[in-house]
Amino acid sequence: MTDVRAPEADPFESAAEPDEQGTRNRDPASGTLGLAGWLKWGWRQLTSMRIALVLLFLLALGSVPGSMLPQEGADPGGVAQYFASHPALAPWLNHLGLFNVFAAPWFAAVYLLLFASLVGCVVPRTFRLAGSAFAARESNPLDRDERFQLVLTFIPPSCSPDASAIKRLRPTPRPRPPPARRRTPSGPAPPP
Repeated sequence: MTDVRAPEADPFESAAEPDEQGTRNRDPASGTLGLAGWLKWGWRQLTSMRIALVLLFLLALGSVPGSMLPQEGADPGGVAQYFASHPALAPWLNHLGLFNVFAAPWFAAVYLLLFASLVGCVVPRTFRLAGSAFAARESNPLDRDERFQLVLTFIPPSCSPDASAIKRLRPTPRPRPPPARRRTPSGPAPPP
């Protein structure tokens, strides 16, 4: 039988920065965190992908009563009829805000938390992805002619342009920037 173990850390979680004492994930229930520690812990929890998925599920679950029950904004007559048909249940549903779900404070809290969670999840990952793409491009740079030849390889033979069109599309050489002048400790170097 094979020995299968679950990973100890979530591979999609960003690595937590060590705090002052050098620990990575201290339990906030221990009571040793200050206000800044609690805020950092809360932000890490909010911006985890797991919480974003839970909030998305809660948003979908909270939308169900909005589609099943009559809503005050769309069908006030239906709400009055529901009150007449169900005099014991309707006041409870109204107290929970289920006749005006999409304007209820609890629904707004869920979608605002979801928005903050997704921004906190996606923005740092986007910068990391852009940085790795830039680093990959810098490690294997193609000059403009090589990139142009690479683009030409993707043109199907039935659409191949003639030689004059390729000559017009070929990039012109870039002018070289002027050489930088060296600065001396007392100021700029004298012109040559």
